[in-house]
Amino acid sequence: MIRVLELAVYMAETKNLSKQNKSWHDIDWEEIYRYVSNLQTQLAVAWKNNDIVEAFRLQEILINSWKLRALAVRIVTTNPGGKTPGVDNVV
Repeated sequence: MIRVLELAVYMAETKNLSKQNKSWHDIDWEEIYRYVSNLQTQLAVAWKNNDIVEAFRLQEILINSWKLRALAVRIVTTNPGGKTPGVDNVV
Protein backbone atom coordinates (compact mmCIF):
# COMPACT_ATOMS: atom_id res chain seq x y z
CA MET A 1 0.00 0.00 0.00
CA ILE A 2 2.86 2.38 0.78
CA ARG A 3 4.38 1.86 -2.69
CA VAL A 4 1.05 2.68 -4.33
CA LEU A 5 0.84 5.85 -2.24
CA GLU A 6 4.42 6.80 -3.16
CA LEU A 7 3.62 6.32 -6.84
CA ALA A 8 0.45 8.42 -6.54
CA VAL A 9 2.38 11.24 -4.83
CA TYR A 10 5.07 11.01 -7.51
CA MET A 11 2.52 11.20 -10.33
CA ALA A 12 0.79 14.21 -8.75
CA GLU A 13 4.15 15.90 -8.21
CA THR A 14 5.20 15.33 -11.82
CA LYS A 15 1.92 16.63 -13.24
CA ASN A 16 2.11 19.73 -11.04
CA LEU A 17 5.68 20.49 -12.11
CA SER A 18 4.99 20.15 -15.81
CA LYS A 19 1.86 22.33 -15.60
CA GLN A 20 3.59 25.15 -13.76
CA ASN A 21 5.39 26.30 -16.93
CA LYS A 22 8.41 27.37 -14.93
CA SER A 23 11.14 29.31 -16.60
CA TRP A 24 14.32 27.33 -17.13
CA HIS A 25 16.12 29.65 -14.72
CA ASP A 26 13.46 29.26 -12.00
CA ILE A 27 13.99 25.51 -11.63
CA ASP A 28 15.50 24.44 -8.29
CA TRP A 29 18.39 22.40 -9.68
CA GLU A 30 19.73 21.36 -6.27
CA GLU A 31 16.38 19.75 -5.45
CA ILE A 32 16.31 17.96 -8.80
CA TYR A 33 19.88 16.66 -8.35
CA ARG A 34 18.92 15.32 -4.90
CA TYR A 35 15.71 13.73 -6.20
CA VAL A 36 17.40 11.96 -9.13
CA SER A 37 20.41 10.92 -7.06
CA ASN A 38 18.15 9.49 -4.36
CA LEU A 39 16.15 7.47 -6.90
CA GLN A 40 19.33 6.19 -8.55
CA THR A 41 20.71 5.14 -5.16
CA GLN A 42 17.48 3.33 -4.30
CA LEU A 43 17.60 1.61 -7.68
CA ALA A 44 21.18 0.43 -7.13
CA VAL A 45 20.28 -0.91 -3.68
CA ALA A 46 17.24 -2.72 -5.07
CA TRP A 47 19.35 -4.43 -7.74
CA LYS A 48 22.03 -5.31 -5.19
CA ASN A 49 19.38 -6.90 -2.95
CA ASN A 50 17.85 -8.76 -5.94
CA ASP A 51 14.54 -6.97 -5.39
CA ILE A 52 13.52 -7.12 -9.05
CA VAL A 53 10.00 -5.75 -8.58
CA GLU A 54 11.27 -2.73 -6.67
CA ALA A 55 14.04 -2.16 -9.21
CA PHE A 56 11.60 -2.18 -12.13
CA ARG A 57 9.26 0.15 -10.24
CA LEU A 58 12.08 2.62 -9.60
CA GLN A 59 13.21 2.37 -13.22
CA GLU A 60 9.72 3.24 -14.38
CA ILE A 61 9.60 6.24 -12.06
CA LEU A 62 12.98 7.44 -13.32
CA ILE A 63 12.16 6.94 -16.98
CA ASN A 64 8.89 8.86 -16.72
CA SER A 65 10.26 11.57 -14.44
CA TRP A 66 10.04 15.16 -15.69
CA LYS A 67 12.86 16.03 -13.30
CA LEU A 68 15.18 13.48 -14.88
CA ARG A 69 14.39 14.78 -18.36
CA ALA A 70 15.09 18.36 -17.32
CA LEU A 71 18.35 17.30 -15.69
CA ALA A 72 19.39 15.35 -18.80
CA VAL A 73 18.77 18.41 -20.98
CA ARG A 74 20.75 20.58 -18.61
CA ILE A 75 23.69 18.18 -18.55
CA VAL A 76 23.79 17.94 -22.34
CA THR A 77 23.41 21.68 -22.96
CA THR A 78 26.05 22.69 -20.41
CA ASN A 79 28.55 20.01 -21.43
CA PRO A 80 31.97 21.64 -21.91
CA GLY A 81 33.00 18.69 -24.08
CA GLY A 82 30.71 19.99 -26.78
CA LYS A 83 33.51 22.31 -27.92
CA THR A 84 35.87 19.37 -28.53
CA PRO A 85 36.48 18.61 -32.20
CA GLY A 86 35.31 15.24 -33.43
CA VAL A 87 37.19 12.74 -35.62
CA ASP A 88 36.76 15.07 -38.60
CA ASN A 89 38.43 17.89 -36.60
CA VAL A 90 35.33 20.09 -36.89
CA VAL A 91 33.78 21.60 -33.79
